Amino acid sequence: MTDKSFNTQDVSYEKRKAKQQRLNDAVEKLNALGIVTMLVNRVHSKIVIGDEGLLCIGSFNWFSATREEKYKRYDTSMVYRGESLQAEIRAIYSSLEQRKL
Repeated sequence: MTDKSFNTQDVSYEKRKAKQQRLNDAVEKLNALGIVTMLVNRVHSKIVIGDEGLLCIGSFNWFSATREEKYKRYDTSMVYRGESLQAEIRAIYSSLEQRKL
């Protein structure tokens, strides 16, 4: 799941369209690998769900975090494992389904 505007904003129309196309291409590649994707509106959380027993959730921008020392921030992501996550995962899915495009 990703926000439809994830890293696609730009003042330039051409750049914005190119960024949107890159996002669409990435979603298609993930889908071709059997990875379920969903575009949603206005979500800032970083969430990875693996089956019913793996959840990674946090604030770290895995793909766009700066590597320059002066701009580094303290962001984290936590990984949770176990069957007890099933109710939490269903609640997350339900909430995100309401934001689905």
